[in-house]
Order: sequence, then C-alpha cells, then structure tokens
Amino acid sequence: SPDGQPSISVDSNLLRVPLDGSLSLDDMEKAFIEQVLDRTHYNVSAAARILGTTRQTLRYRIEKHHIEISD
Repeated sequence: SPDGQPSISVDSNLLRVPLDGSLSLDDMEKAFIEQVLDRTHYNVSAAARILGTTRQTLRYRIEKHHIEISD
C-alpha cells in the first residue's frame, strides 16, 4: 500500500483491511461481513456465497457481531 503498511485485498479490492495490528481478528471479520453485506444490498444468501460459507453460518456471525440487517 502507499503508506507502506501491508493490506489484504480480495476480488479486485472488494474488501480491504489494514494489517498493521489496528484491528482485532473479530473486528476484521465484522468489517469483511459488513462490506460484503453492503455490496450485496444485505442479501445474506449472496453474501454467504461470496464469503464461501453457508447462510446459516453467516447468520450466526451477523448475530455474533450485532450487525443490523434492515428488513
């Protein structure tokens, strides 16, 4: 990255998080989930496919991280 800090990107910069220790693993997971949900307009099934997990597992992680899904 331009500031010299390593970063990870997935699927043409779809997701980006700093790897400088500023985020915990839980914070990174939450950020990934929120970004994918935003890009899929909160379609949990589509987000689960992108993240390579099941809808049920993603629902568990959404609840774990207290991510609000608008109905």
